[in-house]
Amino acid sequence: MGDGVLAYFGYPIAHEDDPERAVRAGIAVVEAVRRLKTPELLRVRVGLATGLVIVGDLIGSGAAQEQAVVGETPNLAARLQALAEPEAIVIADNTRRLVGNLFEYQSLGEVEVKGLAASVPAYRVLGESRLRSRFEALRSDETPLIGREEETELLLRRWQQAKSGEGRVMLISGEPGIGKSRLTAMLQQHLRAEPHTRFRYFCSPHHQDSPLFPVISRLERAARFEPGDAPAVKLGKLRELLAPDTPREEDEWLIAELLSLPGPDHYSAPEISPQRKKEKTLEALLRQLSSIARRQPAMMVFEDLHWSDPTSREFLDLLVERIERLPVLLIATFRPEFHPPWTGLRQVTLLTLARLERSLCTTLVERIAGGMAPLRRDVVDEIVRRTDGVPLFLEELTKAVLEATIAGEDDGRRVVAAVPFHPWLGSPNRESEPRRQRHFRRNQILPGGDTG
Repeated sequence: MGDGVLAYFGYPIAHEDDPERAVRAGIAVVEAVRRLKTPELLRVRVGLATGLVIVGDLIGSGAAQEQAVVGETPNLAARLQALAEPEAIVIADNTRRLVGNLFEYQSLGEVEVKGLAASVPAYRVLGESRLRSRFEALRSDETPLIGREEETELLLRRWQQAKSGEGRVMLISGEPGIGKSRLTAMLQQHLRAEPHTRFRYFCSPHHQDSPLFPVISRLERAARFEPGDAPAVKLGKLRELLAPDTPREEDEWLIAELLSLPGPDHYSAPEISPQRKKEKTLEALLRQLSSIARRQPAMMVFEDLHWSDPTSREFLDLLVERIERLPVLLIATFRPEFHPPWTGLRQVTLLTLARLERSLCTTLVERIAGGMAPLRRDVVDEIVRRTDGVPLFLEELTKAVLEATIAGEDDGRRVVAAVPFHPWLGSPNRESEPRRQRHFRRNQILPGGDTG
């Protein structure tokens, strides 16, 4: 559009992480324009807003052709872009709440926006957050865990077996929002007072083609790498991290290579094929983990295996095979579309999380609302009906109704009824569909980031 670009996220295809995709796209655009080599300096500004729009007919022709949208959201995004400094990304408050702590921000306070009666909060995106867990970035563990007592007891039993030296693997499967990460967080709270080592690996929908991305990210966090660290500084931190458990110089070199760092000066790296180097790297990682676990029982959490890269799955193949001889509990979470190859092994337990029963849904809604405002019974019933037993949806819709009710926008019931179609919530008439069809359709339209 002239010297600018208008991009829609969520139309014509909706993803559960559209606000996050929009912010990441904005960061990528700023970086791409910064790298352009042009006779004159080019700089870009980005504005982002989230809301409802009406999509109209095609207008314009050729490269300028677009589908017109009607609503406040495009206007707000354009105004925020106009307020932004060069190379800055400014987002609206509702976008900021949707992307949570996935990014770091600078509050710009209340800003006047032409076309709106009142000023609106705005934030500048500073960059990606150092939090790697999507659950921690997008959710909190304040919501009570309802109806998962048996699952929690099973996890605790497997931990006791692992502590005795008989390693165990817990595979936790469930659809988005069902509570996989919440259950894992609860176990970590139970073990807080026990001496143990914790390893956390987070697969990402944006790094499925990056070999060993979860492993590399964990090593960088454990070594406390900072964005401005020089390679030599990072190597020193890595050597300090590995020193107690990686006595072999070749292992140190291989792990440094994995993190794209120069190896030790005095070490002469052998000439080996890429395939052999990968095999040796995986063995080095396993030796390091085994050494740590032999000193103290360890709990390893692999989140979102459905986004894992092939090399990380090879690493897990080796780990699952050897874990029976180590005091380690490995917990892996994933969505139903991922089919783990380890089921059937003696040390492996598969746990599939089901949706909550109606009575438990009602209890959860009342517990969430208890600290904010009481809800009428018909409002609670409507929330329970629309969310179909998925804890995350219950939490989100309950909070949305509470916020609107407290703000005096409505009495609650009409707020629930006004909730539009959303990939997470399904269609208003989905109660007439067979459960299997609803499950299949929900998985089809949820190809992106898991938050629960």
